[in-house]
Amino acid sequence: MLCLPYPNARARFPWNLADPQPRRGGFLPDRPSSPGEILMHNLQLGDLLQANNWLSSLQQRLSSDPEGHWIGFVRPDYEQLVQEVGFIQQTLNRLSQDVPTLEPAAISAGHLAEILLNNAVIDSDGNVRFSVRDTSQLKAYIMQANGRLVDGFRSVLVLCISRSNASLYENNQPIFGVTFDAKFKRAQYDLEESAKCLALGRGTASVFHLLRVMEVGIRAVRTCLGVALPLEGNERNWGMVLRRIREAKNAKPKGWAEEDLFDEIYALLDAVKGRFRDPTMHIEEIYTEEESRRVYETVRNFMCRLADRMDERGQPLA
Repeated sequence: MLCLPYPNARARFPWNLADPQPRRGGFLPDRPSSPGEILMHNLQLGDLLQANNWLSSLQQRLSSDPEGHWIGFVRPDYEQLVQEVGFIQQTLNRLSQDVPTLEPAAISAGHLAEILLNNAVIDSDGNVRFSVRDTSQLKAYIMQANGRLVDGFRSVLVLCISRSNASLYENNQPIFGVTFDAKFKRAQYDLEESAKCLALGRGTASVFHLLRVMEVGIRAVRTCLGVALPLEGNERNWGMVLRRIREAKNAKPKGWAEEDLFDEIYALLDAVKGRFRDPTMHIEEIYTEEESRRVYETVRNFMCRLADRMDERGQPLA
């Protein structure tokens, strides 16, 4: 499972996200680029559970010793303990960068590691022991780290998505392939947001971003064919878009070398129109997760075929 925590965004980011601000390069200046990036962080759930298990096991092992006594370890056990605490410290330090409420647990783990590394006394047999005072502090920091880890997540809502959807959210590879990624830079933001929304089951939001991806593609087709394709007012509808493209395509000389290619592009665009149930080029309907996945695949087919022929500027011209 991929674990996505939702920290209190209002406390960390007090601005109004709907507040209009001049955009630079498609993003709000000096702000995270999207609500998804503000609220969600990718956690390695396995590492977190292992750290929690080791803390609990360590607390149980040390609590069996009576108070007011020192503790000792044979050398292999001590080295294993240092390795475990080091892993716990590194894991909590990394997680606290995304989830600030885990920082107190990370600090306690750091104190624990410091005592283990700096205060160990090696006896004549090569075994390791700690003084009564250090033993007491070790127990205290283990309890603190364990308790603070639990408390840190009580203030966080954790959402889990299936591993099958993780690739949509993580976007580690070009979503529509390397050709599209290289030629349609202006569509990347909305494509990535659409994939994230799809991974989280937000169908209508995913379709909204896909429509913005389509606008980049339609603008490229318009420029490539050299037609004025209105996208404003009453003419902002799929019927007008398809008609203008068809007219420009049919105006080409008979036997035009790219006739079959643009017939295919037109057919793919008509298929996209069928997936967007609204006659106008904006979202008025609610899309289920299944419907949004169909829209996603249809838009992918169109945009990938388009990228094989042209870039986002419609180059080379037809």
